[in-house]
Amino acid sequence: VFILLMGLSGYYFQAFMTKAFAVGKKAGVIAAVSYADVIFTLIIGYFMGDALPNHLALAGIVLVVVSGILVVKEK
Repeated sequence: VFILLMGLSGYYFQAFMTKAFAVGKKAGVIAAVSYADVIFTLIIGYFMGDALPNHLALAGIVLVVVSGILVVKEK
């Protein structure tokens, strides 16, 4: 059941992101919002019993998300 739900949510996420890039005028803003996927993946993984990433992995995640947001804000 969980695998089916993960597959369906991944499908709809990709379909809606593709539609957003097709309709949206600012692709950078849409790309920055897509970084929320990483946060939701961590939350869902935690509630499904997966271990949280270590401090080094969390630092990398924060670095990637913040840099993506900063790139959008500069333009």
